[in-house]
Amino acid sequence: MRPGKKINRGVIIAVIAIISVSIYLIGIGIIQNNEKPAIQNVVESYINTYVSYNMLPEKYRIANPNIPQAELDSYISKMESDIKSYFIVNDDSYKFMVNTLKSDLEIQKTETTVVYSYKKTISKYTAFNVSRWG
Repeated sequence: MRPGKKINRGVIIAVIAIISVSIYLIGIGIIQNNEKPAIQNVVESYINTYVSYNMLPEKYRIANPNIPQAELDSYISKMESDIKSYFIVNDDSYKFMVNTLKSDLEIQKTETTVVYSYKKTISKYTAFNVSRWG
């Protein structure tokens, strides 16, 4: 070997590894950026669904509403189904949200608390973390 042509294999492998990791991270970033609009739509839809169930049906938004229990049960059942649709199959974490909403609705049904309208807005998205499970 000539003295000026000696190449360290460790440096070559390190450079290849750095380039490969960089390409991978850039690719992941591009994929995640492409998914942002879909994620934003799902988040906004979930919030709208959640907000809609913070109140009794419109005709019962009065002091001491006389909502029949069967109608309330049907409303709560639909609420549970709608909220559950945003969660992973076989994941019971939605139950906390549903139970909180049920409690609020029961209070509105039996007390003089009346919720005429309820609004939540998204002020900004700060980060998206996307994971893929097989």
